[in-house]
Amino acid sequence: MDAGRAGARTEITTLAAIGDDVLVETIVRGRLTKPLGRLAPSDRPFALHRAAIVQVKDGKIAHLAVFHEHQELAQAVGQMAGVCAAMIPGRAAV
Repeated sequence: MDAGRAGARTEITTLAAIGDDVLVETIVRGRLTKPLGRLAPSDRPFALHRAAIVQVKDGKIAHLAVFHEHQELAQAVGQMAGVCAAMIPGRAAV
């Protein structure tokens, strides 16, 4: 668990494998207690959907790709406006 996500828990919602490829879908729930990128700490709880694609070769992880939507986290902790403003050139985050 990252120190910036107090009490974070990960729930596996989907686990599927085809040959040497594995898909894992999760929901991470917690509170953001330290800054994370452009996000400030927040007392608001969050739920963040994530997906990982794992390629296994010879019984070992050969490749790992993890995906999540930063805007989902920003919206959950009430900081969506600042993240959107920071994405537009010439605009300052508020």
